Amino acid sequence: MQVPQGLGKRSAAVLEALRQDLDADVFPPGSRLPTEDQLMARFEVGRNTVRRAVARLAAEGRLVTRRRAGTFAREARTPEAPASRTIAAMFSLDRTEYIDIQNHALGRGYALCVYSRMRTGYDPAPERAWLECARRDRFRGILACCTPTPPQNDLYLDEMAQEGVRVIHLEPCRTEPPVGNFILADYRRGGYMAAVSLMLAGYRRLIYVGMEEDWPAAALVKDGFADALRDHRGGYDPAQHGFIFPGGIPADRTKCEEVRAFLRTLLPATGLMCREPLLARLLLDLAREQGLDTPRDLGVISVRYFDDWIDPGGIDMVEFERLETLKRAIDWVTRPAMKRMQTWLPPRIVRHGSARAPKPSAGEPGVPDGA
Repeated sequence: MQVPQGLGKRSAAVLEALRQDLDADVFPPGSRLPTEDQLMARFEVGRNTVRRAVARLAAEGRLVTRRRAGTFAREARTPEAPASRTIAAMFSLDRTEYIDIQNHALGRGYALCVYSRMRTGYDPAPERAWLECARRDRFRGILACCTPTPPQNDLYLDEMAQEGVRVIHLEPCRTEPPVGNFILADYRRGGYMAAVSLMLAGYRRLIYVGMEEDWPAAALVKDGFADALRDHRGGYDPAQHGFIFPGGIPADRTKCEEVRAFLRTLLPATGLMCREPLLARLLLDLAREQGLDTPRDLGVISVRYFDDWIDPGGIDMVEFERLETLKRAIDWVTRPAMKRMQTWLPPRIVRHGSARAPKPSAGEPGVPDGA
């Protein structure tokens, strides 16, 4: 049994058993479920285990909890079919990608409406106003990339999904995956892959370069990086294996003295995993200004997030199949019958020469020597 992220094995087992009961009409729509004490006795688990499973089913729209009355199977209702043959995409895309996915949607008989955050950034207010328009006009589907900045709009999207709008999440707005439909980049695996790649290339010290304030996708990359060091380098110490980039990325490089000081402390054969491509580009340029030999003495790798349309070039990158995934999501929301979709995209490393390529390992494939 695959354990959903955010649940332990026992909660996942209770969740699956209750889901099967609901599917088989053991608890018909509108009927009351057993009490928490009864469910604890049935599954031989604690109260918190039951509550996590029930909360997940409530978030999926399968159950509804009424104060002082209990938990009930949600009554069946037929969602009002969206009137519009319009698909909304919450992405910042380059010109070629806009044209490609627009033509793909047109080929399926649908118009494409895009919400771009190129100027607003992650701001929940204009995003909510746009979602309200999509809800009012009853769009067929939404390719969702919600802002991680509070107040988040993912619960509002859940309400839209219950009304019949086909919502599929394509970027995480929390570190836990959504309870609804998603095709998400496996950022944690990407951070792990990048760290192992640097190890196999012979870099002796690895450092994650991040920001003071981080968003969920970057946090997942960092977690994967830390996992790789725990597995293959004996542990992860934020003080030894991390550097917090001061403030935002400055346009004026004269304000980068703290970063230059950090670069002067690096020993030869250091590998940097950078939180984002623009940060990696700045670090690489400053390192070369100081005479560091890249990629021999210093290797730099970054990650291109699914909603990131900017490619600074020249940086080795953890990437995901972006354009084909958008087309796949369009196919999913326009199919006659909707099926559940929860898929993780595997990462790949695209090399541009900012880090050495991995050397053949004499040990187990994919594991650095001495792990």
